Amino acid sequence: MSRTLISDCNDKIGEKVTIAGWVQVRRDHGKIGFLDVYDRTGTIQVFCTGDKLGDIRPQDVVEISGTVAARPEKLVNPNIETGKIELQSEEVKVLSKAAELPFDMGMKELDLQLPTLLDYRTLTLRHPKVKSIFKVQAALTEGFRKAATDLDRTEIFVPTIA
Repeated sequence: MSRTLISDCNDKIGEKVTIAGWVQVRRDHGKIGFLDVYDRTGTIQVFCTGDKLGDIRPQDVVEISGTVAARPEKLVNPNIETGKIELQSEEVKVLSKAAELPFDMGMKELDLQLPTLLDYRTLTLRHPKVKSIFKVQAALTEGFRKAATDLDRTEIFVPTIA
């Protein structure tokens, strides 16, 4: 079965899919548990029985196969695009284990010193606030590029000389 992007799961209620992404949060509730898994397109809640969770931790890379189901009306999360669905896991594979995290990725604000921020850039770029800054920057760059093209101009890259 080929991989499905998380944002595409909204259209696949009742279908079997395979997603891959990073574990954002793990919530244990006795014999059942939930994972919030995200990829470049969004986040989805994954329902698991306790034996499938194993020792999964935040930032582990996983591949999960299961059936997309509608959430009960009282459990809908209007704050995320996939808040009306969840993935009921059938198979959970850990593709890569994350090392011990140097800071809490669940922080609302990444209040880190610059050396830490740059040393762990691959992690900090996954934080929602930092990711949104780069999305705005990409949209601005795309706008300038389109304006230059519309004006029949050539885009150049000038090296910075200090």
